[in-house]
Amino acid sequence: MMPIARQPLPQPNPSAASLAPSQQQSPPPHGDNYRKKILVMGLSRSGKTSIHKVVFEHVPPNKSFFLEPTTRLVKRDVDTSLVAFQLWECPEGYNLEKEGLSLAEFSTLLFVMDIQDNYHYPILELVKLIEMAYQENSKINIEIFVHKAEALSGEYKNENFRQIQQRLVDELLDISGDFEDFPLNFYLTSVFDQSIFDALSRVVMRLVDQLPTVENLLELLCTNSGIQKAFLFDMRTLLYIATNNSLVDSETHELCCDYVKLLMQFSDLYKNLKYEPTPNDPAPPSKPPQSPSGASRTVSFDSVTFSPLSPILPPSHGLPSADNTGTSSGPSSTAGSSSDGAGKWWASSSAPLTRHSTLAYWQMDEHVCLVALARSSTYEQSRSLIEYNVTIFRQGLQQVIARELERRVPEKPPATPMPSRVHSGATEVRVGAGTGAGKASKLR
Repeated sequence: MMPIARQPLPQPNPSAASLAPSQQQSPPPHGDNYRKKILVMGLSRSGKTSIHKVVFEHVPPNKSFFLEPTTRLVKRDVDTSLVAFQLWECPEGYNLEKEGLSLAEFSTLLFVMDIQDNYHYPILELVKLIEMAYQENSKINIEIFVHKAEALSGEYKNENFRQIQQRLVDELLDISGDFEDFPLNFYLTSVFDQSIFDALSRVVMRLVDQLPTVENLLELLCTNSGIQKAFLFDMRTLLYIATNNSLVDSETHELCCDYVKLLMQFSDLYKNLKYEPTPNDPAPPSKPPQSPSGASRTVSFDSVTFSPLSPILPPSHGLPSADNTGTSSGPSSTAGSSSDGAGKWWASSSAPLTRHSTLAYWQMDEHVCLVALARSSTYEQSRSLIEYNVTIFRQGLQQVIARELERRVPEKPPATPMPSRVHSGATEVRVGAGTGAGKASKLR
């Protein structure tokens, strides 16, 4: 079987033409207008608050039983590198019209229902909301979480999930046949496993304006590096904000999440890490490595070594820059980190899962990391090429992130010109030097 031909990625183009037109043309917003709004609704005790607490505040799932039910509208801001959004959590029976709100203000409607409840009433409430959304904002994303799935066994859980979907579709079609093509997204979720993180990741991904650009970069990286599956994670929330085109299976997603959490647990041990160059540090490569042309060819790693668990810095810290690390610009052989060529050092790590698969981690910036799954043979033979391609990918991704962050900075108002001091009478000036220096002279 012929090996897959792999090649280095081209250098990213820093021009705005490399980004999607929507980002080039959108002006910087003012205030909090750049935040996408997610309206979270559902019956009391359906699990709305516990979802937020577990995902965004890292409350242990077993502590979510003691949370008070929502009794008023609660707004919570969430910022990631690629999208900023605001969660509007509403109590049961919240009347949008009475409060002067319209679904046209929201990008997503997220409805949470308890899989154990009698779903007749929540479905009627959801139908009313979908009718309103169809009239006021037909482009809104409708996301439905059938929550607390851990309460039922596999057979009953799947049957209830299927019945809820069918019942909702039937109710909508009874109202109008126009709802036949209206997109509805159903998720079976629980705070006790990775399903809630996977579901929320898909909800947030639909809000990323530059998602096609990022997915394009990620697909190029995977194709040219022999990577099977890759996720871009927001390290603060453990939500993936982009992935390549291959299907997401729950086992791979859970492995990647657990690996990031494991590294984050050790991050405080390395937050004050300083890189000290040694005389044996290699010089930086002058050109990208070449991929092997056959299965019998391998890449030498005498100049670079990687530890099984390389240090990762917490999101609020960055690795030391070149100004503090001496004159060498080559990669560290002890820290297991990599440089993006601009004096910034980012953490990396890899761990073999089995004899045939390897999990690898690379830090993209202070808050985003790339986690990839690859065949062990491919990772070992093309490791130098993969590291080079990841560096190029990081540079392109950072350009996209920089543009997104620029949109969040409000424009400064034009400076008000200072009024000139002109008087109709005599003007007093100070004589700088010569006879009478320091005295005032009057000009008419």
